[in-house]
Amino acid sequence: MIALIRPTIAVLLGVLAYQFFVTGWEGVGMVQTVFLTGASFLLLEKWNIHPAYVILGALV
Repeated sequence: MIALIRPTIAVLLGVLAYQFFVTGWEGVGMVQTVFLTGASFLLLEKWNIHPAYVILGALV
C-alpha cells in the first residue's frame, strides 16, 4: 500500500508546485518569480542551504 501512495504524493506535489509557479507569475510578476525560483534552486541544489533558510529568505 505504501508503494502506491508515494507516486500519488509525488504527483500532488508536482501539481502544487506548478500552481504555485503560475500564481506567482500572474500575481507578483515575471521578474520576481524567475529570480526567486532561480535563487532557490541554486541555494538548495548547488550550495546545499537548509530549506528553512531559503524559505525565510524568500519571505524577507
